[in-house]
Amino acid sequence: MENGGEMIKKIKGRQKRDIKRIENKKNCQIAFTKRKDGLLKKANEIKYLCDAGVDLIIYSSSGKAYCYGDSSLKTIKMALSNEQQPQDSNQFLGYIMEEMSRMDMQNLVKKNNSLVNRLNAEKE
Repeated sequence: MENGGEMIKKIKGRQKRDIKRIENKKNCQIAFTKRKDGLLKKANEIKYLCDAGVDLIIYSSSGKAYCYGDSSLKTIKMALSNEQQPQDSNQFLGYIMEEMSRMDMQNLVKKNNSLVNRLNAEKE
């Protein structure tokens, strides 16, 4: 296009892609890996930029779980499998935090007992 004798280049910019299921298994696996890595990167950014607690579980089509965050997969599974699971998302997050705190306390008690036993053994 010309504007007063100058050439102006039309740039389309980033194009919007339709979201549709990928049928080819190989292409699907490649897309999953790239997008999983992108999600993990974003979760890491949110964690450090906003000083936020982030837990992320991604399941592949084969059922393999990929975990990122402060909680262990075991803690989250325990929270999800609880029969008295809260319906409200805030209550659910509170429950997960309680479970994490309980597990952290158990780990601290184990470490303390181990250190006390080691100290007693060194005294003898």
